[in-house]
Amino acid sequence: MGAPRGQVTARDLEALRWLVRMRVATAAQLAQALGMSLDAARRRLRVLGRLGLVRASRPWAGRPAVYAATRAGAGAAGLGLGPARVRLGTLRHDLRVGELAVALLRATPGARWVSEREIRRQAAEEGLAGGPHVPDGLLLLPDGTRVAVELELTPKTRRHLLRILRFYARSRAYDRVRYLTPDPGQADRLRALAHHLPHVEVGVWPDG
Repeated sequence: MGAPRGQVTARDLEALRWLVRMRVATAAQLAQALGMSLDAARRRLRVLGRLGLVRASRPWAGRPAVYAATRAGAGAAGLGLGPARVRLGTLRHDLRVGELAVALLRATPGARWVSEREIRRQAAEEGLAGGPHVPDGLLLLPDGTRVAVELELTPKTRRHLLRILRFYARSRAYDRVRYLTPDPGQADRLRALAHHLPHVEVGVWPDG
């Protein structure tokens, strides 16, 4: 059951919804996503924590805390998404996808970001759960163009990459695909594999 709405401001709810959509975030990332100061983001998170809507964890010594919505927080967000666990195996990727979403939204005024969790929820609602592939996010441009976004932080095998590219070659769900990686060598390999797919764009996004 969600927390009483009277205890949560509209700005608090905005912060909570970002956390639910993106799985996890640091205070600094939340500040960037919502266009507020770091102190303001920390205050929001403290309030949400006291209400039992957000939990903090420190999976890495000497690194900033990571925040995720609790079950009550996910319910209060009202997005139809459950709570997300902080998963060490994918935490770096989850956090970087959040940063990438903010960067792409800032570079594309009027665009909207649909998170991987939201894509999976929609697929489940349409009876398509368990499909062959889900992108890291969807950048919905103002003109309606649907851009699948993939962030590759670790090298993938040629077979793995070809399987994903074949999915995009067949899929009608996306108009374009944007692959980003911090590794120029990986970017070159992706460009070579996707040379016959004009709707696939590959770029380098420096690691943070």
